Amino acid sequence: MKTGFPLPLLAALVMAAAWPSAHADISARARLDNFGYRLVDLRPRDGMAPALRFVRGGDSSASVGLTEGSREEFESRSNGLSNFAPMVLRSDLPGLHAEARMGGVFGAGPGRFSAVASGFLRSRAAEDVERGFGALLQPSFESYGDGLFEVTPFTRVVFSGVVTTDVRRTVADSASFVQTAQASVHLTYSTQPGWSERREYGVELAGGAERHRRLRQSVSFTFENAGSSVGNGVLGIQVLATGQVSPGLMPGALAPVPEPATLALLLCGLGVVAGAAARGRRRGA
Repeated sequence: MKTGFPLPLLAALVMAAAWPSAHADISARARLDNFGYRLVDLRPRDGMAPALRFVRGGDSSASVGLTEGSREEFESRSNGLSNFAPMVLRSDLPGLHAEARMGGVFGAGPGRFSAVASGFLRSRAAEDVERGFGALLQPSFESYGDGLFEVTPFTRVVFSGVVTTDVRRTVADSASFVQTAQASVHLTYSTQPGWSERREYGVELAGGAERHRRLRQSVSFTFENAGSSVGNGVLGIQVLATGQVSPGLMPGALAPVPEPATLALLLCGLGVVAGAAARGRRRGA
């Protein structure tokens, strides 16, 4: 008696393995973990203990948004004067999710603060509808002079943390759909009184066949007040994740690649509006 794998079943399995996925799934996640600072006394015998404190609160804020065709859902929240305040914000539609959350304690010593912006979407490749998600966190919102801190004389402050950004999709672009995703962490900070600079750590998928990109990196920057008076600096943080699936064009036509930053700009706008409203409430008070 002959035994073996039935040829029709084998052929079906081979075809199933080679057949493109029926879904165009996208995820994006941006994280800032173990964030904190260390104080160094440049003149340990002067009798002054080194210290850092925020003197004008940069609004801690979070925004999430989902789009599905003409349908849009957005929410933004601000904690007013509370820098690095714990916060969780989520938004869900069928097959769509966006989340922004931060927590822990930001302070001297080992980093214990984290901020995560993430999102996921599932779209059928044949669907003729645009779908997208976005999540934005601003643990310390540096804008219009907010996010300002002061440091005692002859003090060095070493900020540190770990950045992880990750974007994934299940299938490459085709004639029927175009996918984009972005995850990034932006830092604006002072290295000395009266000076600031900006760094960006991020990954992006925009067109092409690449399905996964990831970046993990330790970050560190130093503010040094070598003078005999109190020194002022700024610290601004943005953690962002966006993803989008758009209908493509007919075969042979050039399919446009939508900008992942489109939804991000809207979310940033919501964050700015929330921050401005909070500042207005403070002035009114």
